[in-house]
Amino acid sequence: MPFEFIESKILFVEGIDEINTISALMKEREKWSVRYNSADDLEYEKDAHKYCVIHKSKEQAIQIVALGGKEKFNSDLPDIKKISGFKELINSIGIILDADSNYNATYESASNTLKSCGLPSSSNHSEFTNSNPRIGIFIIPAKDKVGMLESLCLESIAEYPIMQCVNNYIECAKIKGFTIADNKIDKSRCQIYLSTHKDLPNSVGRGAQKKCWNFNHSCFDELCEFIKSI
Repeated sequence: MPFEFIESKILFVEGIDEINTISALMKEREKWSVRYNSADDLEYEKDAHKYCVIHKSKEQAIQIVALGGKEKFNSDLPDIKKISGFKELINSIGIILDADSNYNATYESASNTLKSCGLPSSSNHSEFTNSNPRIGIFIIPAKDKVGMLESLCLESIAEYPIMQCVNNYIECAKIKGFTIADNKIDKSRCQIYLSTHKDLPNSVGRGAQKKCWNFNHSCFDELCEFIKSI
């Protein structure tokens, strides 16, 4: 594995978009600092196992590790457990995954993966086990909801006037015969919205860094509390 554990608190996420969005969220909303492990960590090619560290203080630092997709969590966790420092250093683990089209299936899959590796899993969303290491799972956008990181970010700007234009564009495309899969609608809305910004950020994570999302919206409350409790 091309990374090492350098903090006692670990947050596993799907990819670089999650790293960029979460680090921007905690920096803007909670005034945490961010440190990337190398100069090219914001690049999106081969994003598996890149990481950054966010910290409120020396005592409260979290290493965020991109796994390279939801499936990678299931396949790579057994090997990740073998990395030096996993047993000796880590005392708390957070896991954030997209619900996509099925919240229950995603939570159950993550829970089963943990158990198959001899690790405990909480039966309640966003709560941590009373174990060593403590382990908690957060499914985006929120408990019992379907969707993805884009869905959560779009919720934060749902009342922005520009979103009527974005939604009109989607409807116009459908009328003109273009097919947009239901599970890609939020990704499409996200790209259309971001294309209206001066810097043209081309992903939800880049948009987070350019302050395109309303991180003070209440839709981020639960996610922030989960991250702070790792």
